Amino acid sequence: MSAGRIYDKTDNEFDIIVRFVTRASVICEVIEETEK
Repeated sequence: MSAGRIYDKTDNEFDIIVRFVTRASVICEVIEETEK
C-alpha cells in the first residue's frame, strides 16, 4: 500500500510540472504572436 501512496504523490507532482510547462509554453506562444 505504501508503494501506491508514493506513486500517487510522484504522479501528482509530475502532473503539476506538466501543467506548469504547458502554461509556460502557451505564454511563450502568446508573446511570440504579440511580437510579430
